[in-house]
Amino acid sequence: MRIIVPLLALVAACTGSSTTAPPPQELPVDHPDVVIITLDTTRADRLGFYGDPLARTPHLDALAEQSVVFREATTPVPLTLPAHTSLFSGWYPARHGLRDNGGFSVDAKVPLLAERLKAEGYETGAFVAAYVLDSAWGLDRGFDRYFDDFHPEDVRRASRFGAVERPAREGVREALAWWEDPARGEAPRLMWVHLFDAHTPYEPPADWKGDPYRGEIFEMDRALRPLLQSLPEDALVVIAGDHGENLWDGGELEHGIVLTRSTTRVPLLIRPPGGVEGKDAPTPRTLPERPGDWTPVDGLSVEGLDLAVVPDAPVAARVVQTPVSLVDVVPTVLDLLDLTSDTTFDGRSLAPVLAGEELADKPVYSETVAPWTHYGWSPQHVARDGSRLALRDAGDAVYDPIADPWWQTPLDEPVPDPLAAMLKAESVGWEHPGGSIDPATAKALDVLGYATAKVEAPTEDRPSARTRIDRMNRLLLAQGRMASDPEGALAEFEALTKSDPDLVDAWFSLGTMRWGKGDGEGAVAALKQVVERAPDHPLAWNNLIVVFRETGRADEALQTARDLAASHPKDTRWHRHIVDLLGRREAPLEVIAASEAGIEQVGEDPFLLYMLGLARLQTGDPPGAIEALERSKAAGTEAPDVSLWIGQAHSKLGHIDEAVAAWKAQSNRTPNDPRALVAAALLLVEHERCPEALPLLMTATQRGVRDQRIKAAFEACGG
Repeated sequence: MRIIVPLLALVAACTGSSTTAPPPQELPVDHPDVVIITLDTTRADRLGFYGDPLARTPHLDALAEQSVVFREATTPVPLTLPAHTSLFSGWYPARHGLRDNGGFSVDAKVPLLAERLKAEGYETGAFVAAYVLDSAWGLDRGFDRYFDDFHPEDVRRASRFGAVERPAREGVREALAWWEDPARGEAPRLMWVHLFDAHTPYEPPADWKGDPYRGEIFEMDRALRPLLQSLPEDALVVIAGDHGENLWDGGELEHGIVLTRSTTRVPLLIRPPGGVEGKDAPTPRTLPERPGDWTPVDGLSVEGLDLAVVPDAPVAARVVQTPVSLVDVVPTVLDLLDLTSDTTFDGRSLAPVLAGEELADKPVYSETVAPWTHYGWSPQHVARDGSRLALRDAGDAVYDPIADPWWQTPLDEPVPDPLAAMLKAESVGWEHPGGSIDPATAKALDVLGYATAKVEAPTEDRPSARTRIDRMNRLLLAQGRMASDPEGALAEFEALTKSDPDLVDAWFSLGTMRWGKGDGEGAVAALKQVVERAPDHPLAWNNLIVVFRETGRADEALQTARDLAASHPKDTRWHRHIVDLLGRREAPLEVIAASEAGIEQVGEDPFLLYMLGLARLQTGDPPGAIEALERSKAAGTEAPDVSLWIGQAHSKLGHIDEAVAAWKAQSNRTPNDPRALVAAALLLVEHERCPEALPLLMTATQRGVRDQRIKAAFEACGG
């Protein structure tokens, strides 16, 4: 085996701490492009180059033939947002502060790779496939182009955080357009492409036959083909999974609650500039059969999943056996680019191993605090090296991760000192995900009658998710019956909240069911239980505002929305609620101020622009109304009457043709609403343009409009 590009011989010895990187204008034109592709929810053992005989991933497999593949790569968190934050910062969750999805954003003090490369003259583009990575959560810092155009109405209708996504082919198409833009100059590029297909629901392409989860991965591989073919040979390419999927390992279908090898082990492939020659196929490992109690749950199982154990048999130009982590990616990229950093990373550079050197065994770390934040169970923390794995759950246990990959038989030995030290250092500060409760969220809790001191750290005797996973599956089954068997689902939620009062998600579903039955006070009571236990639960806060609004508690709704907008200014929902509530108060000047403030924070939101346009029209500013309403249309508004108000504004300015054109467009869009048609006809008659008005008057009559003004207009035009 040899590395093709001579530059790497020098890079491999770089410590990343010797000299300051050159300013952007001095950057060599041949500085390599950097491409990072993240495969969401992708198990390493479902890829061909990791040994899966049922996988169909030919394009990724071909890339592995030029790359170094890491056999035991680990994610710090089996959840999308915190895992990506670790990948792009080089920090474990205890340092960057994100421990869960939803409601949290990356602190501006957390260093991100895109910012570093942008400062060195790189052009930067990111293309994300799920709302859980929306720019509202802060990973957009440093990117010139951040493609996250999720429609706000899709976000509003989502039943759970992260449910809004786009297929791989769409994200890759946008990425390719940016990558191949002929207007771009000679600057090197950083491109991040995120693919979400492998996440539930498993919906493989129509031409796929077999395991639906593998079908989703097949579709990601197929979508990547044109992108991988467009990459120059001297690009630095990183392929990484953010986390895996349990597929009933540990009793969990998805991920985030039970730590297992299947969710913490991720694919990691690095192709240095020019690639790597050779072929490495280390001795395959035949894993033992999965434990007998890891079986699908009736009513939750997915038809066609193949759960047979897959051989651990990676093949690549080189396969590294030593455990590594996603926090190693940033220091590796900077080292390969010969760039220094003032940041102290939790990870380490893997550049030397890309040059053929051996990698020292160093502990890596994984965690999930979601069992505590969602269910009141003990969080889980794992530290491992090449020979031992320590799991801190309701207690501590040590395993041999190679001989016992399912972590079933604890060893009769203490936690090794390096692993104990890592657990002590990293399993801290997680009681309130995202750090301590910010003042604005604390204020919102106070509005609800709670002191923030009620949100307490868990006691030592919290049960393990590994022994309570059946409760979660009961909850999921009940959630699946909310439409088909509402009474049965409601009874199950009531029972679960009584037997397990810290089941946050059960309280949330109970609030939803009570509101659906018209029990506003019961809904508020249940949702308060959610935010008492999980102060940063965005869907619960959203629903509370709605219930407050609809039950005559508009002042509480408005104050809560304002507090949340102050706490999470990039989250569009809170700005929308503020503007909506002010609009209901018929306070156009306040609507204008709140809309403009929201747009400044979140950009061209169609609802905020629509409300801004209406308020400007109300306050006698037709030009401003037209400008805002046209921007709302460009942003994809779903307001059915936007052209009606554009026509009204043009009419006030005396723009007859523009007003009539807008009203005709409105009439075509909403033929059952006669307002625009009547307005256009009457305006034309008023200006003595009867030949144009008569067809509109006839159409209005044919549509059943019975308006004396129409009759008078007919007569005025000789009809």
